[in-house]
Amino acid sequence: MRDEDSFDLDDDDPDAPQAADLEEPDDDDADDMVCPACGRGVAVDTPKCPHCGDWIRPVTAAGGSTPRWVKWVVIVMLVLGALQLLALFK
Repeated sequence: MRDEDSFDLDDDDPDAPQAADLEEPDDDDADDMVCPACGRGVAVDTPKCPHCGDWIRPVTAAGGSTPRWVKWVVIVMLVLGALQLLALFK
């Protein structure tokens, strides 16, 4: 009976598993973050994913700043609501 996790290493056959295939990758070469578009690993300082070409923007932590356009929409809605209330009481 053969164990599924065991491999016959044959250095003469280029298609067979090699000892280098079984080694753990170096920590220096490891990817530090994942592309939000394609999900593949990329380096932290990469501005554009080398796999899918999508621009990588830093993700803000929870409670980060709200986009400026959201703030303006809220202000406009509050002003319009206040004007409607004033019109009702005239």
